[in-house]
Amino acid sequence: MSRNILYIIIALILAAIIGITAFQWTNRKPDALPIASSAPSDSSQKLFVNLPYTDSHDSALKQQQTLDLYLTESMSDTTPLLVYIPGGFWAEPAEGFLLSQASIETLNEKGIAVAQLRFRRAPDAIFPAQIKDVASAVAFLMNNAEQYGYQRDHIYVMGHS
Repeated sequence: MSRNILYIIIALILAAIIGITAFQWTNRKPDALPIASSAPSDSSQKLFVNLPYTDSHDSALKQQQTLDLYLTESMSDTTPLLVYIPGGFWAEPAEGFLLSQASIETLNEKGIAVAQLRFRRAPDAIFPAQIKDVASAVAFLMNNAEQYGYQRDHIYVMGHS
């Protein structure tokens, strides 16, 4: 067998192994988020819109560095919080990339609080300003967990781009 054919066979075997592993990974059951002990029986949602997570005195920054917090009446200090970071290449307005209201209601019904972030956008804010804003928002959420009624030690972050 020539050396080139051997390399091709090895490459095909590796590709098959990687493909099988990727298939298994994408089709695995996700680890469950801890769910609050009692799901709300009625979806009386408490919504906090445009909460500033920094102490900026610049009104333009104050509007960019905000978050929306979706809770329900039945949440408690055992409720986990999902922090959603919208996509858009750090440059597009968050509004086009937020979770749908139906998704938020479903999460709330499962006993999960939701926060959606806004942050400074490129090119006006040079990277890593956006990462710093996300870190500030998560710190704000951790420091204010008791005030809003979710569990400080069960904050999960997700997003897309």
